[in-house]
Amino acid sequence: GRARRAGLTWPLPETLTDDDLELLLFPAAPSVPDHERPVPDWSVVDTELRRPGVTRALLWEEYRAAHPLGFGYAWFCEHYEAWKGRVRPSMRQTH
Repeated sequence: GRARRAGLTWPLPETLTDDDLELLLFPAAPSVPDHERPVPDWSVVDTELRRPGVTRALLWEEYRAAHPLGFGYAWFCEHYEAWKGRVRPSMRQTH
């Protein structure tokens, strides 16, 4: 699939080096400044997660479908956890 998207056909041109082939098959991710990436509404994410069958992965996939250049899954989970810790702090009580 990557070769087709890169416009490569078999046999490969002999002038094509391994480095060039790698760049064609695995192009660098677009550089988008953080301030241009939309941050999800964490209260909506939190509400949606309470519904049966809704997972973080599902919500992240919806976020990326709406914003293709948005943040990755690890960022999504990390910042949701940070938000949740600020909104609903809890302290363990030892008895």
